[in-house]
Amino acid sequence: MRKFRAVDFVSIFALCILFIAYPAGHLSDRLGRKRMSIGATLLGAVGAVLLLFAKGHVVLSFMGLELTDLLLYGSIIGLSAGIYLSANWALATDLIPKQEAAGYLGITNLATAGAGVLAGLGGPVIDLFNARQKGMRYTALFLTAFLTYLVGATALLKIGERRVAI
Repeated sequence: MRKFRAVDFVSIFALCILFIAYPAGHLSDRLGRKRMSIGATLLGAVGAVLLLFAKGHVVLSFMGLELTDLLLYGSIIGLSAGIYLSANWALATDLIPKQEAAGYLGITNLATAGAGVLAGLGGPVIDLFNARQKGMRYTALFLTAFLTYLVGATALLKIGERRVAI
């Protein structure tokens, strides 16, 4: 069995986003952007909880390729991210005033990029948990992700959805 590498996780994550983003956009036209965004956050929460229990065991082996529980659960988060990115950007474009679209979309893009920057600050926090008790770093990471997904889903409940004719 080949040892797990972080590049495997990132690759699976990126492939899931790539393959789900376009169909998720079409589906959000039919089911509603808010509903899809909330569903995506809840799916991400499920993936985060499952990652708490991942041990790196092989769950599927096919032609020399092995899918571990870690990659499987990570792919759930990748699917969640792809669905969320499609549906949430569509929701944002529906909600903003058309005359001020560039400014609002710029702010939305800064918020999206800022989240990536803030995620990098999680490393020292995770190290703090690990210093208190060995092995706590990933538990802290996945629990924080789970709680963040739930907060995001709750915040989405308060947003009104306008349907824009296509």
